Amino acid sequence: PITFLKKSDAQQKEKIEKKEKTEKSATKKSRSKTRSSQYRGVSKCGKDGRWQARIRVGSTVKYLGRFRTEIEAAECYDVAAYQYHGARAVPNFTSPGIPIASYEE
Repeated sequence: PITFLKKSDAQQKEKIEKKEKTEKSATKKSRSKTRSSQYRGVSKCGKDGRWQARIRVGSTVKYLGRFRTEIEAAECYDVAAYQYHGARAVPNFTSPGIPIASYEE
């Protein structure tokens, strides 16, 4: 008997390859599990061991500075997040005493 499975097998293989490619690209976008800080936008500087803050704005990364403590760097990131992203900001801390409008200039 003649079977016409070759075309469907090729389509199925193509679907599997597409799915694997999608899974690989999703894996690349995940955050590092061994990051040096528990806070968003904060990492430990390799030069002097202080904490540095950075924020992504569009396709560029803006350097915010180096700080003695991890918490100071995280607070700096929060201020910058509200300045650059406004209501869409994802801060490290919720500051009930400081209204969001005070960050915006």
